[in-house]
Amino acid sequence: MSRYCFFIAASWGDAAVAKHFKALANLLVHRGHLVVYLTHGQQVNLDEGHLHVRSFPSRRPTKPRDFMFLDRLIRTYRPDCMIANFGAVNVMTIMGWLHKVPCRVDWYHSFSKAFELGDERSRWVRHALILRKRLVYGLASHVVAVSQATRDDLLSTYKIDMAKTHVIYNTLADPLEHLKAPSAMRPEPVVVCAGGFHPWKGQDVLIRAFSKAGRSFPHVRLELIGDGPQSSKYRQLIQEEALEDRCFLAGRLSHYQVLQKMHKSWVVVVPSRYDSFPYVVIEALAVGVPVIASQVGGIPEAVRDGQDGFLVPPDDPQALADRLRLILSDPALRDQMGQNARRHFLECFEQRANIVKQADWFEALVASSK
Repeated sequence: MSRYCFFIAASWGDAAVAKHFKALANLLVHRGHLVVYLTHGQQVNLDEGHLHVRSFPSRRPTKPRDFMFLDRLIRTYRPDCMIANFGAVNVMTIMGWLHKVPCRVDWYHSFSKAFELGDERSRWVRHALILRKRLVYGLASHVVAVSQATRDDLLSTYKIDMAKTHVIYNTLADPLEHLKAPSAMRPEPVVVCAGGFHPWKGQDVLIRAFSKAGRSFPHVRLELIGDGPQSSKYRQLIQEEALEDRCFLAGRLSHYQVLQKMHKSWVVVVPSRYDSFPYVVIEALAVGVPVIASQVGGIPEAVRDGQDGFLVPPDDPQALADRLRLILSDPALRDQMGQNARRHFLECFEQRANIVKQADWFEALVASSK
């Protein structure tokens, strides 16, 4: 097989997205390809065989110096394929197009409506940003969406040619290979919710639902893991609902700590108003814990209602409270749904098998471009 050169722009740290693209990079290297992994937000300079890690000059690579930095790297390595995520999409796509890199792949993790909540910028500014991103995606050879719903959002918002869009679900390395064995863990009466404290994540809906359902379960507590601009609002709401002794803001935790807390919990709740395909859903499935989640975005593509957990309407504290009561009151139901969730994860979202398919796809893309 010919050796190709891949550029991958993603974070380099503890987050699930970073681990996904590190796994892809390592497999491509194992197959004999050269991978230049471009990160931002932290400085990394590493050369290990065919894996070279470099950092953009800026914490968010959107400045002229980031374009010049990437220009030098492209001239040095002559990549066959460039894969871009989040803040690196613009610089990677534009520079890849200018240098005629044959495969320019953008990863779309977002859901456009989510960012409209709490966005104080004018409608015209938001529209201009959409037009700019539409131009960028127009320069990409392929755009990957993390769910069918995200792909639909991509097509309707940015008017991308459907033929160059693809759906690739998020993957996760099996956490039970590293966490304590299930037999050694005793689930605790805890409801866990993990995610950034943003309006579209809906933690306020969960706090209200827990206030309604929790009266019947005084021994159960709620842990909200994360941080963000809504933190003070949630603290105030917890006080208003008189939940100070049963509802806790745990702050930011490492990925391993989040998985540990999920694994020990009775149920994981994802109360989003809008969402694409949140990692927290497949993390809960992976550790064998039932999920109660909003029926929005790509979530129904991961959670099977009545099998792995329950789907509820978004922004409906009463519906969420009803499902919480049901799952908190029935240990046999929790156990069965947890087993279903674990099997579903292994069949659909476990990383090892899925990364092989992705590497095959990227090799085929480059081969066809030749």
